[in-house]
Amino acid sequence: KWYKNYPDAFNDPRVFILGERADYSENKAPITVRLMDDTGENFIIAAFEREDMLNLTMTMIDNIKAKENATLIVNCQDKDTYTSLDLETIADPRFVSLASPKQDIKEFASAIDAMITARESAEGELNPVYIVCIQWERAPYLSVDINYGFQDTFKDLLRRAPSVGVHFIFTCKDKLDLPRPLATPRTPTIGRLPP
Repeated sequence: KWYKNYPDAFNDPRVFILGERADYSENKAPITVRLMDDTGENFIIAAFEREDMLNLTMTMIDNIKAKENATLIVNCQDKDTYTSLDLETIADPRFVSLASPKQDIKEFASAIDAMITARESAEGELNPVYIVCIQWERAPYLSVDINYGFQDTFKDLLRRAPSVGVHFIFTCKDKLDLPRPLATPRTPTIGRLPP
């Protein structure tokens, strides 16, 4: 409904419609957020309940999938969540192999690094790419069996990516579950729900 009522805002590939206002306001437009490429913006979606986290995740995925000029790449590090969200059918067919919890995180990061490097030397305006990382508090090398060198490498990706229109969206049950290098101050929390 909101997508149809606010096509001008929603058609911007960097704008996300998050939902109706929860308190009284003269402004009847839905809550939206616009990502900027030049300020290193990524998302962390955190909720106290798993169902809330998954609903917020699907809100973001629905936003991305409805945009003509945006690319969705998704990876889930939890087998049950991967199955319940049916990510094989949600993921872009070009990147469906990256969605699986079996995807090696270092290989995933290497592929993203290559994409960012190619975009850094590209000319002209680039369409945005959104990388949705679901439950990466379970990701090897980053959160489990921590490899600090890899954490530093991945943190560099998080800083470089937005300048070329690539934004990460991390979803987890609690922001504090993610390792500190991922939950940097430059990654704003947008989906915190009350208990």
